[in-house]
Amino acid sequence: MSYEDLKNKHPELNWSEAENEIDDSDLDAASDMFDKLVSERKVKVMIQETIQSIKEQTGLELRLCDHFTGIRTGPTGSYFNVVLKERVAESAEYVRLDTFARRYKTIRIEPNGSNRVAIFPLNKKD
Repeated sequence: MSYEDLKNKHPELNWSEAENEIDDSDLDAASDMFDKLVSERKVKVMIQETIQSIKEQTGLELRLCDHFTGIRTGPTGSYFNVVLKERVAESAEYVRLDTFARRYKTIRIEPNGSNRVAIFPLNKKD
């Protein structure tokens, strides 16, 4: 969102005072920072919605991996990690998650460690 867009969206703020104290590069940096925050918020919401959808359909209460956080990008796409209670190879949770992925086609999953699974949210075009 550009500075002018912000200014038009929030006329209640004292823009003239701010404009006298900062230059255009400051405004561009603030606009970039705002865009980054909005993007990060969208990612968090997407992760939460994906986990909630899985919980509603499977009953699984997945825990986000605290070592590899947020969205990561690999050669096969963007993903986030969850940690299972058991090793992937022995996990009933993994089987239920795989069944969900195959049935609803809203995610794709891959083992990503002994107890960790990468969840690839799929867009409608994927």
